[in-house]
Amino acid sequence: MSVVKPVRFSDSEFRRLNRALVGYFRRRNYRHESEDLAASTWVDIIRYYEGRCSLRSFAFLVARKKVAEDLRRSRRPSRRALIEPLRDAGDEKLGNTPTADGPSPDSILMLAAGSEALVRALESVWDSYREVVALWLEGFSAVEIAAELSVPYNTVRSRLHRGRTQALAALEQELGL
Repeated sequence: MSVVKPVRFSDSEFRRLNRALVGYFRRRNYRHESEDLAASTWVDIIRYYEGRCSLRSFAFLVARKKVAEDLRRSRRPSRRALIEPLRDAGDEKLGNTPTADGPSPDSILMLAAGSEALVRALESVWDSYREVVALWLEGFSAVEIAAELSVPYNTVRSRLHRGRTQALAALEQELGL
């Protein structure tokens, strides 16, 4: 573990750089928050600066990341903003009512496991997906499939999702549903 040397600079350097940071945030329409953002930037500078570049460059790198993070956060709609229009549509029991009647698509595939129709339907599924779906139908979990096939877990999850979708579509076509 390397020892990080503390950041050393004079009061005049601090004032000059702090004034530049406050100005930077003000120019980006953070007029009321500019000093708070500059203080938060200083906390990150003290915490992470290792002296690999100039202090000014590092300070503005941190400041740009704070602005970008704030923009991402402000563009992402809140969960409440997404749910409110649904509540206004008249569903007072949002989340308490089932979305569909009958078995789930996964249940349909599990019920059809071993049938001739599913075997024929699986023939139309892409090879990489078919192998994963076949193991899933045998009762393997996604983690076990990943270990069995030596592929990443998330790859198995996406192949399983796509393979089940293809298999279900092929099964519906096979059965004429």
